[in-house]
Amino acid sequence: MDRAPEVAAAALPRLLLNLPGRWWDFPLHDPVAGDAAIRRIIDDHVGRADRFATLRRQLAAQLGDALRTASDGGASSLSVAVELVPRVPLSATCSVHLPDLSVSPAVGTDARVVMDVFAESLERSGLGEGTAPHRFGAGSSQVLRTHRIRAVQPDGDDPLDVLVIDYWITVPGTKRLALVRFSSPFVDLQASLLRLFDAVLRAATWQPARAEARG
Repeated sequence: MDRAPEVAAAALPRLLLNLPGRWWDFPLHDPVAGDAAIRRIIDDHVGRADRFATLRRQLAAQLGDALRTASDGGASSLSVAVELVPRVPLSATCSVHLPDLSVSPAVGTDARVVMDVFAESLERSGLGEGTAPHRFGAGSSQVLRTHRIRAVQPDGDDPLDVLVIDYWITVPGTKRLALVRFSSPFVDLQASLLRLFDAVLRAATWQPARAEARG
């Protein structure tokens, strides 16, 4: 894979996801505002009663990890599910990234060919750690999904297992790929969450670009 040429932000189609339930957007590029948002949303949806102290620490660790990973990875957005699992607040996060990479210039922009080359590169690089990749079509795009269990460390508690699901999706008419990452502490619901988020990606659409790439 190669570094992508410089492209105006508005020159690429924008990925639109129809997320189920209610979601809340995090401020991504201000660490102080991000930490304050985590505290506020936990207080609003969990409360400050002593009996919820462990849950608050676990959620703070999970959301903090998602925020740092999204920010460090140059994500364009990060959202948290206010209600996805009934009566269970803050059950998942979703971030969208446009990594600075593209497939070989010798490859055209056909989505299947772009994904073939990317999937081979992903396997060689080891970036697709976790379970065997699962690939499917989504409109004019191709999607490759991997998932794994990641441990995060709440303050004063045992490590918390978090399910991380990565979806690589080809950007129509380009050699680029976007990355959509979901995470959830509900690892026991892995099969259901995979089906749910697979459906989200299958239904994804693209908003046309508003400008041309800069040479």
